[in-house]
Amino acid sequence: DYQLAGGVSAIPVAQFKANPPPHLFDKTAPSAPASLMASVMTSTTNLSWSASTDNVAVTGYKIYRNGAEIGTSTETSFSTFSNLVEGVSYNYTVRAYDAAGNLSASSSTATVTKKKK
Repeated sequence: DYQLAGGVSAIPVAQFKANPPPHLFDKTAPSAPASLMASVMTSTTNLSWSASTDNVAVTGYKIYRNGAEIGTSTETSFSTFSNLVEGVSYNYTVRAYDAAGNLSASSSTATVTKKKK
């Protein structure tokens, strides 16, 4: 305890400065997902790929069909009800991201075509 003017007691309080999370300084993008595979079932497209790596941690993957984002996954697979048109080709790619929002380059493209009945 410390005595202040007027007889008031004071107890010193420790000051702590929190270290910011490491991802706030992360400027390195994850590696691109590899070995993207796609298959079409009756009304579902199933995708799988090899995991990306990162200097801190990969937190997920963004999935694209014909350049438009269609979903995300925290796993190395993704299934979507695709309602694909018979005879039309669709191109899928995947990009990894980390907690800082850094995006990898795109995976190679996996192309699927729903067969005509």
